[in-house]
Amino acid sequence: MKVSNGLLLALTILVVLSGLVFLEVHSLPNTIASESRIRVIASFFPLYDFARNVAGDRAEVDVLVPLSMEVHDWEPVAEDVVKLKTARVFIFNGGGLEPWVENVLTQAENPK
Repeated sequence: MKVSNGLLLALTILVVLSGLVFLEVHSLPNTIASESRIRVIASFFPLYDFARNVAGDRAEVDVLVPLSMEVHDWEPVAEDVVKLKTARVFIFNGGGLEPWVENVLTQAENPK
C-alpha cells in the first residue's frame, strides 16, 4: 500500500501535536493545566486548520500567512518573529514552500 506524502505529513503533525498536548497537560498541576494552553503557530492556513482541529481548546493556534496571500510570495515582518518567540510549537511544510522559515527561526531565537 502506497501512502502519499501529504497523508504522511498530516499523520506526522497529528502525532507530534497529540504528544505535545498530552505532555503539556500532564506536566502541569491540574489547576494550571485547565487554564493554560500551549501556543502553536502554523505557517499557512491548511496547517493552521489541521492543528486547530487536532489541539481543540488545549492550544492557542495562530497562522502567519494571511489567507489573501500566496505562501510562496509572503514575507514575514517583525511582528511575525515576535509571534514565533512566544510559540511552543511551529508547524511548517518545509521542502522549499516557505523559503523564509530558516531566517525567521534564527531571528526568533526560540530554543523550544
